[in-house]
Amino acid sequence: MEIILYGILTGSILLLGSIGMSIIRKVQGHMDMSYAQYMMLSAFLTWQLTTKQKLPFILGALISIIFITIIAYIVFKVVYKPIKTYGPTMLLFTTVGVNYIINGGAKAIWGVKTKAFALGLSRSINIGETRLLTSREILVIIIAWLAALVIHLVMTRTKVGKALRAMASNYDLAQVRGIDTGRMSSFVFVISGSLAGLSGVLLGMIGSLYPDMGTIQILLILSAVVMGGLSAPLSGVMAAAMIIGLGMEISTLFLRPAYRPAVALVLFVLTLFIKPEGLFTKQTRKVKFDKKVDLKIEMGEAASVGGQK
Repeated sequence: MEIILYGILTGSILLLGSIGMSIIRKVQGHMDMSYAQYMMLSAFLTWQLTTKQKLPFILGALISIIFITIIAYIVFKVVYKPIKTYGPTMLLFTTVGVNYIINGGAKAIWGVKTKAFALGLSRSINIGETRLLTSREILVIIIAWLAALVIHLVMTRTKVGKALRAMASNYDLAQVRGIDTGRMSSFVFVISGSLAGLSGVLLGMIGSLYPDMGTIQILLILSAVVMGGLSAPLSGVMAAAMIIGLGMEISTLFLRPAYRPAVALVLFVLTLFIKPEGLFTKQTRKVKFDKKVDLKIEMGEAASVGGQK
């Protein structure tokens, strides 16, 4: 029982990062290899503000999340947007470069020693002789799923969300229909940046901080995004994140905890062998018209938001 709960805890934090990466991939068409470094930066900044500057934890965490959101937006505007015109390969290598810059900067500022939030001990919740989770770990799960619910509502109930879904379905058609793709692209990095900032804070609440934590997290996030399916809905990516979280924790019954990230990669590779398009990718069907034109129709959301403006 305890292993399952810890799997849910791990998956809950992972799903936030996976949602952020998936939104970037769907709307912008590329993987941001620096994404998890925003999580690391958020965790260290929160530690700096709350431990060194003695700010209340909630205030320090909010400042960190806002700061990371702004940084993600600036990097998109100043670096990614101009480079995007040179093609996806150049953009991918640029994100790798940003990844190393952020990681190196964090090591230069905070060093390489492990750190931790000064939150004190948290009360453990037990049922009989069975230990469940601490009150802080339960709070982390609740915050993660509330954030995921907010993103779901934004993507399904707001004009911004509908515009982003239209761009994910067909970027050029969305532009033709009058959607301001430049402005919406900025929203992508605002949303994903805030999720990265929150994920970093939640990671720090249940574990230690070290500069290379972003490197580990990007492997887990990529595994969840690809395992769920590059063209799968966000719910599929979330489900994949939970599967990886549960798989990593269950593996500790047989393997040393240090092998947890390797288990995620094994699940990722197995998915590529069994179902390369992802576990939750929606199927497509072909519709043949009288003029013998085959049209591949996605069995999901249609890109028809522009006409609502």
